[in-house]
Amino acid sequence: MSKFRLSAQQLDESEPWKQKIVTPRVAVVGVVESPDKKHLLVIKRKYPPLGYAFPGGLMELGETFKETVEREVFEETGIEAKSIGMLNIISSPDTDPRWHVVIVHVMMETDSEVDPKGADDALTASWENIDAKELQPKLINTCQSTLKDYKDWKAGKRKLMDLR
Repeated sequence: MSKFRLSAQQLDESEPWKQKIVTPRVAVVGVVESPDKKHLLVIKRKYPPLGYAFPGGLMELGETFKETVEREVFEETGIEAKSIGMLNIISSPDTDPRWHVVIVHVMMETDSEVDPKGADDALTASWENIDAKELQPKLINTCQSTLKDYKDWKAGKRKLMDLR
């Protein structure tokens, strides 16, 4: 977790004007390439939106995008991966049936030869072939569009943004 600590004043929600603020939640999702660069890490989600997705989850107070995604990927799959840049951001209010979530997709790489295992919010975890025709339709909507963005990045049609 970040060395940054929130102050008591930042955490104080007793002021009436603060109680009226309702904002989206922020999730960070990892698009993790296997060491051979031919597979991506995919989980089967335990909670809505149900289906197959890239691993990730909600930010905790005081975390950066990098800290969140590296923690979440490890918690859900047992794979240690390193963030290399931001691939895209999805902010559509209807992405998650539970609440409005802003999703930051982060490109990651790993040199881990460990087989992934589903844990925490993931029922299963596996390496999926990037070029397999069944991968795209298997993924939830946000990950389908992110897979396209990933392929565009691999083809040099898209750049990653720095994580700050």
